[in-house]
Amino acid sequence: MVQLLRAVAANAKGYAFQLALDNVFPDGAKWIESFQKKIQELNQHLGNSCQLAQGFVNDLTSGMDLKNKTDASLMGSANGLFEDFFSTKQETGGKTPIKEIRDQSPEVYKRMTGNILWKTMKQNYASSWFTYGDTELLETIMSMTGSIVVGDMVNDKTGTSSGEENTNPIITLPGGLITLKDLIQGGNLEIYTCNGDDQCYSPTTKRVTIKGMRTKIVDLLHGGGTTPGVIYKYATNSGVLSETEKAFTTSMPSGMGAIIRNLSIVSYDSAVLFANDSADAISLVMMKKVVDDFFRVALAVISSSDSANKKQLLDEINISKSKFDSDYSALRGEYGDLSKIIDRYRSILEISRKQKYALSTLTSAPKP
Repeated sequence: MVQLLRAVAANAKGYAFQLALDNVFPDGAKWIESFQKKIQELNQHLGNSCQLAQGFVNDLTSGMDLKNKTDASLMGSANGLFEDFFSTKQETGGKTPIKEIRDQSPEVYKRMTGNILWKTMKQNYASSWFTYGDTELLETIMSMTGSIVVGDMVNDKTGTSSGEENTNPIITLPGGLITLKDLIQGGNLEIYTCNGDDQCYSPTTKRVTIKGMRTKIVDLLHGGGTTPGVIYKYATNSGVLSETEKAFTTSMPSGMGAIIRNLSIVSYDSAVLFANDSADAISLVMMKKVVDDFFRVALAVISSSDSANKKQLLDEINISKSKFDSDYSALRGEYGDLSKIIDRYRSILEISRKQKYALSTLTSAPKP
């Protein structure tokens, strides 16, 4: 209360002057009041009229562009391109802060623009996180998760620009270009490609032919041509599993490798039937793990990013992840639950063992 009274007393002279001016020269009082409000607004925003208008009339994408310019102000100040932070909020020599950074510090500008997910994965060597990681793998991840591209500087299309480059377009690359079923069934698929551009400013699409996980599983178990498969090697106790076959059998879900080995030893035909019956369900579980790793990589690298568009990209990735989870649930209903398939074939394995034992008993029985 004491502080309030002191504040009132301190402003009493100005208030008395305002009352006197209202009585003697009311129009002048209104002009002064209007002028004061304009000065307050100007001090509050510390920006030019184009930027102030953007906050009211532009859509979300333009709002993101304004955030890029604000981040450019901070970066420019931190890198010594402006005298102080407040000067970064004004156009310097007719240039916006981000344009000043582009002209004076290209490396900083390069970090602020481009394909956010692509650049961050490359910077974090994300391809090395996978055994057979390469550029096409990163393009496949981006095709599933989506990304955000902060384009190179162009002329503002709103009509408020003087014709010079002054804005960076924000482009959303939607995820889901490749689905979970695509990876299981294979075929000629469309994926994003950066065409060798390290910034990936203008990604396009290309067609690639991939061998589906289901086909890979069947080929490894059955073999092909003159190459015997895993089932035959187990059933006949001949040959040695290749490195690829070893890696496959040890990475199969829910102890499936052991089930196939035991079933093959007891009954070759039952093992082949099991492989055909369960290939879809096995490939679904295995590909879910792979794609979960894709999203884990994407979320991990973006979480460590300092991009102004980090939140929007995380939202885009989470939307794609939700779609993927829905697809997984639908395919699980279509392909069958792997645990139920395993239970069924455990019963078959038990029956086959009893039949084999009975057969061996009959053949080894002494003749009368």
